[in-house]
Amino acid sequence: MTQRTYLNILKFGVYLSLITVFFVFRGLLFPFITSKQISFNILIEIMTIFWIAFIIKYPEYRPKKQWITVGLVAFLAIITLSAITGLDFNLSFWGDVERMLGVFHVLHFLALYLIIITVFREWKDWKMLFIFSVAVALMETNTISKKQGMTYGTIGNTAYVSGYLIFNMYFCLLLLWKERNKYLRWLWLLPLPFFFRGFTIADTSGAYVGLGFSIIFAFFLYGILHHNKKIKAATLTVCILSSVFVAYFFIIQRDSFLTRRSPVFNRIVTDVNLQKNTFQTRLISWRTALKDFPNHPFLGTGFGNFAITFDKHFDPHFYDYTRGETYFDRAHNNVIDIGSTSGLLGLLAYLSIFGAVGFYMIRDRFKAKRLDTHEFVILASLLTAYFVQNLAVFDSLVTYVGLMITLGYIVWLVREREDDSEIDDPVYSRLSAGDYYVLAGLVILGAIIASQDKVSSLAADNMRTLWLFIGVMLVYAIGAAISGKEGRTGDRELDNKEIFAIAGAGFLLLTVIFQFNIKPLKMLLATIDGQRYASQGQYVQTIEAYRRALSYNTVLDRDSRTSFVRIFIGQPEIFRQMGQAEGEEALDFIIAQAEANVKYNPGDSLNQMVLAQILNTAAMYYSDNQDKYAHYADRALAAIDRSIEATPGRTPVYFQKAQFLISRGNKEGALQTLQYAATLNENDYEPYCHLGRTYMYFKEEAEGFKYIDQCIDKKGANMLQPASLVKAFLAHYAEQEDWPRIIKLYEALTGLEPKNTRNWIELAKLYAQTGEKEKAREAVEKVVEIDPASEQYAHDFIDELEKSGN
Repeated sequence: MTQRTYLNILKFGVYLSLITVFFVFRGLLFPFITSKQISFNILIEIMTIFWIAFIIKYPEYRPKKQWITVGLVAFLAIITLSAITGLDFNLSFWGDVERMLGVFHVLHFLALYLIIITVFREWKDWKMLFIFSVAVALMETNTISKKQGMTYGTIGNTAYVSGYLIFNMYFCLLLLWKERNKYLRWLWLLPLPFFFRGFTIADTSGAYVGLGFSIIFAFFLYGILHHNKKIKAATLTVCILSSVFVAYFFIIQRDSFLTRRSPVFNRIVTDVNLQKNTFQTRLISWRTALKDFPNHPFLGTGFGNFAITFDKHFDPHFYDYTRGETYFDRAHNNVIDIGSTSGLLGLLAYLSIFGAVGFYMIRDRFKAKRLDTHEFVILASLLTAYFVQNLAVFDSLVTYVGLMITLGYIVWLVREREDDSEIDDPVYSRLSAGDYYVLAGLVILGAIIASQDKVSSLAADNMRTLWLFIGVMLVYAIGAAISGKEGRTGDRELDNKEIFAIAGAGFLLLTVIFQFNIKPLKMLLATIDGQRYASQGQYVQTIEAYRRALSYNTVLDRDSRTSFVRIFIGQPEIFRQMGQAEGEEALDFIIAQAEANVKYNPGDSLNQMVLAQILNTAAMYYSDNQDKYAHYADRALAAIDRSIEATPGRTPVYFQKAQFLISRGNKEGALQTLQYAATLNENDYEPYCHLGRTYMYFKEEAEGFKYIDQCIDKKGANMLQPASLVKAFLAHYAEQEDWPRIIKLYEALTGLEPKNTRNWIELAKLYAQTGEKEKAREAVEKVVEIDPASEQYAHDFIDELEKSGN
């Protein structure tokens, strides 16, 4: 094939990779991640076939040695080595379905980078790529919305959305600066308000800090580098004033007239708060990484294995800030995460990428004079925003792609070129007919996506969107091939090297596509079938669907297995309904899946706990067979002990063990286990609630109420259930006229029985009795909401409330 054909195919693939952001295939497990990453993987693998053949046939296009490239390759090599020496190779190299960020996926991002620096060799190429990226991002902002406190969009995670928009904000500024037409230049500012709207909807603290810091840094750079003294003075003044503004409104005087008058500013100030629970839990996770670092200083625990470190050093005071999202599989700080999981070598390799960027940019700005001030400031600020934001989060597909594009652009800028003058040539920047075909296609596609008012409808139309993009890009490839120059010097005839390269790379990479993308895709589809059957109570069909899913024997089976096992935990009656032979065979199969997950890493506390739970379910199933009951119960206790050993600070694992011991009648063992759990964090109400209920179970009410008192006083009343138990406690405290605890129990009871008007009426009376008039009003209004016939009663109650002194 000719140079032009190869170039068009590879450019087509790069453009196409940007639209994976829209893919949300609802038939997959974790669809916001798997839909995009699997599609991206397949596309990159197909492109790599042509890239290998291209650089073999035309060696002059091979990427030249660049320290940025060396840094990227070194990083990939070290994280691969860390995966081999680490604690869980499968998780490190292949990743999991929830994240899909293993070494295998990083390799694909490196391949994208190599393709970009190979084929994007003129400003016209980069202009089209930036335009395409900005246009796709503009369409993505139309899918972002917030409903009932949740942010929706095709990207999913709000932190990913913010990082994605930061890249495209700065791409707009690059297009603005490089645009030679002074009338068209300012058009590149038009997407920014839409990006900022999406940015504020995503509402991510780290992104606010990253973007804000990068803007202040940009003013600082202009103040240092600009040749005009007035502009230098003005920008330095803005930099100083901005710093003072941030210090005052975000640190000293958070409650100000600005926060009271501007909802957006108020939200930003509220989010950027070092006292926020989310920031405090991140501090805890960072400390766990620092504690464990001396144990694995050079290569870490293995790339992507942060959950092992977090569990090992889990701080029970984590529960002071939240009881949800207590499993951190990432440090939520890219630098700490990389240092923890790939060691000092991995961290140095990662930082060397940015060191190389800094070296080239400074050299070309000050020594070679090839990089102008504006471009230097824009690129430096973009990478600063990316780096600072990642101090509170981690990378994803969309940010990796943005980073590869940015690094590729910098490599192109600093590459030794035979003719640097062509950058300033107006003809050089002019778009071809094929380029206009792409832009026309984008307008059409934008209109289609803009007409979708729900993410679900966009997801349903993903395949139509994909085919439309493919059609647009094919038109581009054909248009670019027949427009412009007729050919390129140096085109060569088809030879054996090209044939062998295509055949060899094609065979290898098509095998990879089938084995590591198509088969996992089939597994994920069958997994969703299994979950669908389970939701309908069709458990025989559930097991058959999961058998089919796991029969593909893929490298990503762990999440499917976990979802499968969890369906049956604590439900021995399901197996009894199947008949003895079928039930036992199904139970053995499910236990085998839990054991398979444990084999990846016996030190994984979560997998050990899941194994313990399904083994305990088996013990319950064999409750009428003493030998088998003891066999499975002993194995369950052994597995839960291994889980505790892996995460000794995590209290819920102790609760699970206590439950196992209670089921075996081991009263002393259960109480000792719960009492030890209570010593881990004196502020944690949950152990006291469990202790109180356990004493009640063993008919020791006096001792039980001592712990129930503490459970309620530590704000744990909502843990007490069922409703019948709460009512029994209410009777006890009513005898003692303990009104504060009675109020807390009624608050818990209204949560358990939200439609019971009697509970709300009693709660309203108690609030009124204790002088909490506003809460009393809200409670009685809830009565009317449930039973409109009570409106007169509520009226009289509120009137009496207003008249009373209490």
